[in-house]
Amino acid sequence: MTGININDDWESDPEKIKEAGFESFSNRFKKTEGCRTKYWSSSFTKLSEDDNNSLCCTFEKEEIKQAVDFKKAFDCVCWDFLNDVMDLMNFSPKWRKWIFGCLSSGRSSVLIRGSPTKEFSLEKGLRQGDPLSPFLFLIVCEALSVMLNDATRLGFYMGVSVGKDAVHLSHLQIADDVLFFGDWSRGNIANLMDIISWFGMASELRINWSKSNFFSLGIPQSAISDVAHAYNCSAGTLPFVYLGLPVGRNMNKISSWDVIINKFMGKLIPWKAKLLSIGGRLTLIKSVLTNIPLYFMSLFRAPTNVINKLEAIRSIGSLKVKNLNLLAKWWWHLKREKDVLWAKIIKSIYGSNGGLSDNSIACSSSIWNSVVKSGSVIDKAGVPFTTSIICKLENGQNTMFWHDVWIPDSLQPLKDLFPRLYALDSDRGVSVANRTVNATDGLKGNWNWRNNIRGRTHDELANLDDILALCSSTSTNDDCWSWRLSSKGIFKVHILSALIDNELMGCDSRPIIVYSWPTCIPQKINIFAWRLLHNALATRTNLEKRGVTITSSQCPFCDGNQEVIDHIFVDCKFIVPLWRNVISWWQIKDSIPNGLNNAMSVASYRFDSGNASIFFLRQGSFSCG
Repeated sequence: MTGININDDWESDPEKIKEAGFESFSNRFKKTEGCRTKYWSSSFTKLSEDDNNSLCCTFEKEEIKQAVDFKKAFDCVCWDFLNDVMDLMNFSPKWRKWIFGCLSSGRSSVLIRGSPTKEFSLEKGLRQGDPLSPFLFLIVCEALSVMLNDATRLGFYMGVSVGKDAVHLSHLQIADDVLFFGDWSRGNIANLMDIISWFGMASELRINWSKSNFFSLGIPQSAISDVAHAYNCSAGTLPFVYLGLPVGRNMNKISSWDVIINKFMGKLIPWKAKLLSIGGRLTLIKSVLTNIPLYFMSLFRAPTNVINKLEAIRSIGSLKVKNLNLLAKWWWHLKREKDVLWAKIIKSIYGSNGGLSDNSIACSSSIWNSVVKSGSVIDKAGVPFTTSIICKLENGQNTMFWHDVWIPDSLQPLKDLFPRLYALDSDRGVSVANRTVNATDGLKGNWNWRNNIRGRTHDELANLDDILALCSSTSTNDDCWSWRLSSKGIFKVHILSALIDNELMGCDSRPIIVYSWPTCIPQKINIFAWRLLHNALATRTNLEKRGVTITSSQCPFCDGNQEVIDHIFVDCKFIVPLWRNVISWWQIKDSIPNGLNNAMSVASYRFDSGNASIFFLRQGSFSCG
């Protein structure tokens, strides 16, 4: 910096520049003078006495962490407003005093030309980089959420209703990123702007209108542009990106995944492949390219062509398996998080079971359809996933009578055990609590049939009554869910991935090859075996195919055949005695291997002796629709 403009005068004197910088930043962090709007609402979620006692209890030594120094600040947050909100949320005076002490003790200086100015006190704002600041900012933003909910409840602002249950949606908020949803009308938009303005007057947080956008469905673009212009915003169009994910884009199109493919290619460009060993390149691939698509794949099912492109670049592992495992995670979340907003919306659109056991959305192209179909695809791979989430019955309110697995010692839902009765039920999505009543000898069915029970259905009903008599639902607690494929009962993506890999090792069809790399064997041996299976070794015939000039493609040992993979590792007369010794050492009754595939099956033999285990690369396959 050679100088700055101060009151239309150019100043280059270092001391005066420092004084101007000090004055500008110290004024920015001074408390705003004048009357501040006071906000009050009874709708805040309040802390209990136990919560406050937990916050104010004595800290253990291992709980004390050193705070990170800061460079910038959320310089608009009013501390008085933060204190008001914490008071409304029932934070104890002791805790609020601690927080104010943390905020008011901060001092700052400005670095100009490498030289710091004198320090000045802070009277507002949150220190960026302080681990406490994000949590305090969320408390401040909670006031905006409460304002919107109060305005909606009083009819001042009209949000939107979603699905058959008319789940109300007015906004989605992640820290300082907010999506507002509402009925399209000038009056409703004006009321929303008033709410935002009131929030700004109370908290001193201001919306950055230049970075804000108006979107609408079914409204002419000209009308959107007029409203956006009136409030100094931009008129947005679908699709757009929110929190790094595309909204309103058809993710079944290959072009929608170009951003991921380009990121893959961008990570490969700077690599100096000739300077890295194969192990070094493998480490880079596993640590970088594996993680790039996971955020997208945790919500969207990637088209087959996209998977093929990414795997051609990555060259190891199956991204399709990883994609399916990440989508399957939503099954677990839907069962466990029944009261969260997203689960209510899914159930309102697709039914009380979220469509997980219903084929009605099979023809849908929605994102949720990909989640639902992932369960059946994993079942086809040999892992019984769709029946793996089981319920421990408590009050029965959140358990589907026909669709969920809740009968003790049963691994199937009742709809599979009693298909005739399921077809006759007038409400197949009914909960256990609404379909049964408590009796002295267990549960008793509260039936509502479409037609009269006849023939063999009487026998099914008698069997079902006997099963219900062994169950009970007398608790007032919420139903508990467990994943029976895990010893701890908690769903984990890596556990499901390992189960699928184990099932795929013995498959014959091979559209996708899955490799298991033993950790007890040096990495270079694993890599060599992997390259061997891919015919990627520098044999003389492979070198010729790559345009390398060589004197002869014959085997340098026997000079009897071309140097191909099968010959130099299995058929060469100098290799056959080695195989005899290996087979004798492992005490295998097989004959000499015939071809590479047969040799690898011999090499996959396990030889267990105490804690010792000798085995090589195993392979399997995975086919999915």
